[in-house]
Amino acid sequence: MPRAALSSVVMVRAIGKITYQKGAMLLRLLSDVIGVEPFRDALQQLLRTHEYSTATHLNLFSCLNDVVNRANISGWCGALNVTHLMEPYFHQTSFPVIYAHADKNGLSLSQEPFNDISTQLPSAWNYKWIIPVRSGHYNSENTEILWMVPQALENSQQCPLKAINRWHVASYTTATYGRVFYDDESLNSLLKKITSEDAPIGVKISLVGDEVALVARQESKGHPYSYDRLLNILVSVFNTPLTDDPSFSLADITLPQFEFFASLIRDTIDAPLINRLFDKAFGKIYRTELWEDSSSWNANVFKYRFLPYAVMYNVGDATAMAQKTFDKIIRNCQLLYSKNGTSWCSGVPNDIHRGTYCGAAKYERDNGANFATLMQLYSEEVQVNPYFYQEYRALLEGMACTELPHALKEIISLFIESPLQPPMIFGWLKTNPSASDALYNFLANKPDEVLRYRGLSSYLDAMTYNWRTNRRLQQFSSLLDILSPRMTEEQEEVFTEYEEKIQKNIEWSAKYLTSIMRWMYDNLVVIGKERWDKRLPGIVKPKRYDVEITPYIPGSGKYGFYRNLTFDGKIKMKFAVTRRTSEVVLNAHRLVIDPDTIILEDAQHRKYDVTALGVTKDYENGILTIPVAGALFPDVEYSLSISYSGFIFDKPHRGILSNYNFYEFNGKQGWIFSTNFEGGPGSRSLMICCDEPSYKAVFNISVKHAADMTALSNMINTGTVVSKGGWAVTTFQETPKMSSYLVAICVGQFASLSTVSETGVLVRAYSWTGMEQYADFSLKIVAGTVDYMSKYFNYSFPLSKLDIMTHPQHANRDGMANWGLIIGDYEKMMVDTDYADVATLSDVAVTLARDVVQQWFGDLVTMDWWSSTFLNEGLAEYWAHIAASHVLPEQKDYFLGYSRFATTATSLWNDCGSNSSAPLISDDGGLFAPTMYLKGSAIMNVLSSAVPADVLQEGLRNFMIKKAYANASPDELWSSLTEACGSNGVKGWDGKNLDVAAFMKSWTTEKSFPILKVSVDSDYRISYRQESCINGSATWYIPIFSANRTNEEFNWFYGKYGTSPSWSLPFPLTRLDNVRGNCFVRMHYDRMLFPFMKRNMHIVEDPVTHGTILSDAWFFVSREDYSWRQFLDVFGSVDWADKPIPWIVGLQFMEKLYRSFRFTDDFQRISKYLILLMEWTYKTLGQSSNPSTKWDKRMLGSSINAWMCRLNHPGCLNTAEAQFTQFLSNCKQSHSGTAHCAGIVPDFRRTMYCYGLRQNPEAAATVYSLYREYASKANHFIRDGENLLFAMSCLNDTEELNEYVHSILDGELPMRMLSYIGDNDRTARVLYDYLRKNIREVLLSDVDFDYFVDAMTTDWSSKEQLNELIFFEITDDYKLLNEKQQTAWETAIKLNSKRQQTRGGTSERRSWEETEGFCMLALVVWFCLQQRNRVPRRSRKRDPACRELLFLPENAAPRPRPLSTAVWSSLYDITRIGLEAS
Repeated sequence: MPRAALSSVVMVRAIGKITYQKGAMLLRLLSDVIGVEPFRDALQQLLRTHEYSTATHLNLFSCLNDVVNRANISGWCGALNVTHLMEPYFHQTSFPVIYAHADKNGLSLSQEPFNDISTQLPSAWNYKWIIPVRSGHYNSENTEILWMVPQALENSQQCPLKAINRWHVASYTTATYGRVFYDDESLNSLLKKITSEDAPIGVKISLVGDEVALVARQESKGHPYSYDRLLNILVSVFNTPLTDDPSFSLADITLPQFEFFASLIRDTIDAPLINRLFDKAFGKIYRTELWEDSSSWNANVFKYRFLPYAVMYNVGDATAMAQKTFDKIIRNCQLLYSKNGTSWCSGVPNDIHRGTYCGAAKYERDNGANFATLMQLYSEEVQVNPYFYQEYRALLEGMACTELPHALKEIISLFIESPLQPPMIFGWLKTNPSASDALYNFLANKPDEVLRYRGLSSYLDAMTYNWRTNRRLQQFSSLLDILSPRMTEEQEEVFTEYEEKIQKNIEWSAKYLTSIMRWMYDNLVVIGKERWDKRLPGIVKPKRYDVEITPYIPGSGKYGFYRNLTFDGKIKMKFAVTRRTSEVVLNAHRLVIDPDTIILEDAQHRKYDVTALGVTKDYENGILTIPVAGALFPDVEYSLSISYSGFIFDKPHRGILSNYNFYEFNGKQGWIFSTNFEGGPGSRSLMICCDEPSYKAVFNISVKHAADMTALSNMINTGTVVSKGGWAVTTFQETPKMSSYLVAICVGQFASLSTVSETGVLVRAYSWTGMEQYADFSLKIVAGTVDYMSKYFNYSFPLSKLDIMTHPQHANRDGMANWGLIIGDYEKMMVDTDYADVATLSDVAVTLARDVVQQWFGDLVTMDWWSSTFLNEGLAEYWAHIAASHVLPEQKDYFLGYSRFATTATSLWNDCGSNSSAPLISDDGGLFAPTMYLKGSAIMNVLSSAVPADVLQEGLRNFMIKKAYANASPDELWSSLTEACGSNGVKGWDGKNLDVAAFMKSWTTEKSFPILKVSVDSDYRISYRQESCINGSATWYIPIFSANRTNEEFNWFYGKYGTSPSWSLPFPLTRLDNVRGNCFVRMHYDRMLFPFMKRNMHIVEDPVTHGTILSDAWFFVSREDYSWRQFLDVFGSVDWADKPIPWIVGLQFMEKLYRSFRFTDDFQRISKYLILLMEWTYKTLGQSSNPSTKWDKRMLGSSINAWMCRLNHPGCLNTAEAQFTQFLSNCKQSHSGTAHCAGIVPDFRRTMYCYGLRQNPEAAATVYSLYREYASKANHFIRDGENLLFAMSCLNDTEELNEYVHSILDGELPMRMLSYIGDNDRTARVLYDYLRKNIREVLLSDVDFDYFVDAMTTDWSSKEQLNELIFFEITDDYKLLNEKQQTAWETAIKLNSKRQQTRGGTSERRSWEETEGFCMLALVVWFCLQQRNRVPRRSRKRDPACRELLFLPENAAPRPRPLSTAVWSSLYDITRIGLEAS
């Protein structure tokens, strides 16, 4: 719409709203720019100068310029020229749109005309304006004016737009004459500011008004737009910390917008979301005190506007308060014997009457009693006060809230007879969800009465206000046909107008409603649950689903922008019922369902009526209830057809998701549509179904997709047909019976590699185009695991193909084992072998093997309910390691030794925590937590230790045959295994055939695990007892292998004390228990037996056994059940040469030592003796030039290599420097990565880069350049980029590190490099000093301050470092921190203080010197002894450091940090005993 200008000529002939409103706004702008006092002085000068005369706007400008010059007020550059500033506003139509973008460089602004100026007259200013934007930034209460000065404006000087802060609010005082549009990032930041700290009311009003106007602008131009921003603004502006005096003005502008969104769904099955929307927006601002009297006009006007909405949409206790207030009004007026209305006797504030009467009418306690009372009061009021209408209008408006049919009929009749304006009174009915049907029925039954009503248009407007469906259009058209014969031409035109309006509403909703519903489902409804709590009633039994899905993602398929990242679906479900029912209850979630598309019929095609608005959704449980007219009966096959739309997440997420990738060969972006239904929203977010594991059915899937893309699903495709508009349809073979959560669909631009396994299964590895080259290793693992599972369990893979599909991003870091189509993150499912170390290769191998195993345990045989996820995950994790060792037999030691030990050790540690411990079978949460995988695998290991391998194999084969294509419970698995044990004579603890169910009950249903405590009583009898690690009362049936010096035996421990004679032994202890660590227990020995356990360690020279004992000792010393001396006794008894398994625990202990002493005086001594410990292993496994081919030994070797360089071992540093020099020579000019020029295997590269660069700092620029090459070109796979990034942090050059920190804060380097710097900074001051010198840069960057502080205080533990933290709190810089940042600083102080307390002495606790100090000194003694004993006798030379330490004088004087006499005495004893042994 054209906007008028304000020139004097126009003002003469066109005085109107533009003159008043635009003129007032521009005067407000001037007042804001020059200040209130100078503005007043200029107006006074104008009045004096032109008293009794005439003036033009130029005279005003002249007076303003005079005052500005006297006051020396600056403009955009130099003195402010009011004439130059204001002329573009006065002589041009329209106004500017100001685009605001805030980033790390500050605030940038740009402008364009709001309106289309193509039809306007030419302008000397080219529809540009000089715009003063008052800006405020978040960390200051001050504001500043930023001048936007277009270059094209005549007589304007250019002055650069400067901004000094990260985040800004533009138009802080709303005085800017224009609309402000923030980009998404800036808007999100502003909304966070509003909800956390609030902002001036003008800012919030402008946000709403500007966004409403800009949406309308985009729509009028046919440009893409979204309502998400407006909705986010609307629900934020009242959700602030300050709620005492809510703004009427803000409510006045927001409530119509909320009503707009409510009108879109009021006549749909999603109408309950309206209440949720209002509660989310106003739940915080609403409070009971709003129903009380107030002296604030603002508060009173707010109540008047807001409380009717609060009552209608049940915000807070508004419903109850309305009824309570109504009762009070009635009681007060009865006491005063009022017969003439309520205005004088109500006794409550007039501003709450509207809300009170609406609540009384809407929420009737008796059938119409409140309405009758209101009608009586209205009659009295209108008779007594016909000219003072406020009260009787309030009564009339309140009655319009009734939802009783007879009351609505009465109010409609009253409205038709009322002299009040029809748009107003019938407008009250628009928000009543029952009014449209009441108006329709009234019109159908009394057409003449309505047709002759003067407000016919208002009547039809209210009736059709919420109508947006074809059903309503058909309903209206049918009525029009019936009434047409009795209508005048004018009346028929009115009806036709509203018929066209309904049609337009339908078209509008078809385009835009789905995207609006996405916002509502994302913000008002639970996204999904790991496991849905409420189950279906079990009446419907699905047999078959025919599913059609059309995803809208960027590709060749053409669609409107409003459909982007949504999908359409159609489903036809064939089902039976188990008993008579009159409703169909299914699962549906996050789906927009048109109930008019629901078709229910039986096998003979007899249709059953469904009441559209009777269909209901249970949003919290994802359940859809469809009422049926009549009844459905067992033994009849029915079919249900429904069309719907849904939403695609724009990031990795469980449910329906999108991915984006960048093609390696050209860097362009592509999109992928995918599904992930294990947890989260579930398959009920893709299709209406029975979404529980026990409802298995056949699925026939077809996908309509962009023709330039490939569609994949569970089964092999049967063909693709290309259609118009860039679309195609791919169909697939129907699936066997399977659970709905296994349904999988992927659409994208894919390429693949394929092979056929030995057992004849087609295996294909898909990825986005260009990435398929990394799938060779994946194919080998998948095909090999398919063959292993088929042969070992004697059950062939039941599908014709097995695909894996790798995604650039995925919600599950591991894969999702859909039947026939495994989907997961590419980094977990494929490798670039040029850069993959052992950890990467093994992770991919186990992940893929696990997902293939689940094709049998999980897909073919499926758990009956989510509480039994162990049947999927635990079995899959256990057999994955076995399958991987079958595919890669040369790595058997890794998969069945090293990796399995690590799995058990990790699970034992986690399963003793109050927050992390969980049973395997439970209805509680944590179904897909690591516990399910790790503990499940460990418990399978326990089972396999009691059941021979061939018997376990037989039982599992029988279980698979019996439950194929069906569901199973753990009890059914145990039953099958019990049968196998019985037929093979496997005995249990009682000498009878093993009852596997009884055996496994505690292991799978109890939290934690047993500790077997071994002790000696006063009669020198050794006894055992079990107790839960978390102090529960549970007991377990424990199968234990024990060994003495002559033989090995197997025993059952059951009951509290073992029951069997095997668990009551004579002193001393001569056997070793839990050999090979097969049982999921920890062994604890009392002080008397501990030395004998240590002596018995070498009964079995087995690294797993030694690793298990060491792991137990590490656990018990960590919780202070063992002394450090006991732990060191075990530690010193381990053979550390080339046995990777004990090193799993050893490296953990070394890390603790390193971090505890890193910045202490003792660190050099610690380093020296850690080197002694590792020397032998370093020489045999840690040489980067000769890595082991065995994965477990290579992994250990690379760790030892890193440690030796970390501790400045000369040989390691020299090797790193030589290799780094060669690397620089080979790779300096490389543009294809470092794989073929690095010179060493990937496992050792990080260490070489780090310590090579540390010794050659002049190469920093080259390393940085190589890193940037990776960062810019390698869109996928970390490759050596992360190793090079780590290496950059190894520099000792503070100036260079400061440059890196600046780059991190500037966003050029990733934030995680701060952690690398914290780890490698030998001074421990780089980050702290940078913070002190550049505090504002740190605070205003995108780096989380708590992350910066964590990295800065890595391993801080000295008093000096603690004092640095405390001192900072009294500096001025500390005041710059906001509350969250100050909390992060306080946390760092507490953590450092805790470290100090560990070392500082108290009366209740031995001093640090008596614990950690003793540990350190005793440890180095043992290191020396062990080192001496490992050196061949003929070449044995005692290390000088060892000699210095070992020959301690008996009365040695205390060190500066003294050890107690008792500790020195113990240390002397250890030394003397060690020397005597030598």
